Amino acid sequence: MSYLPQSTKLGKLELIEVYEFYDKPLLFSCRNEDNDIFLAVFIDENENFDTWLYTKMSSQRFTQVWSGEIDLHDAFAKAEKEVIFEVQIPYDNEQPIAVKTISSSLIHEEWLPLPGQFVETSTPLSKFFSYELSKLEPICSPVMTIERVLMESVKPPDLVPVFA
Repeated sequence: MSYLPQSTKLGKLELIEVYEFYDKPLLFSCRNEDNDIFLAVFIDENENFDTWLYTKMSSQRFTQVWSGEIDLHDAFAKAEKEVIFEVQIPYDNEQPIAVKTISSSLIHEEWLPLPGQFVETSTPLSKFFSYELSKLEPICSPVMTIERVLMESVKPPDLVPVFA
């Protein structure tokens, strides 16, 4: 069994980073072949399958979650397009993976991370994105890093997700 479903409407997923782990990843980010970014949290298990919540987010929102501007609770409860994917991954690999689309307003509060919990990582954000240098504003240096943009509160140029 894998926590990254491959043949669903989420696409073929690739891990970006694991933020919490206990016997398996409990909170992680991933992206699909179209560079759509997802944040996923483990919510339940039973004798047949594990259940996860996945929320799709833009690179800007991922940056806000990663930097602590948006907490983990709101990343799911206030999803960008108000859509969350409930993913049930069976232990039996012969069984299909179930992906159900639900409104973020209908998520059970006990499924969500607590308010005030944030992503904890030491990975530089620049690992996940690269700038399109042609879109940099004239006042920005091409060597400007994402961390510097965040620290100096400069409006960042467009971020383009790249596969690591």
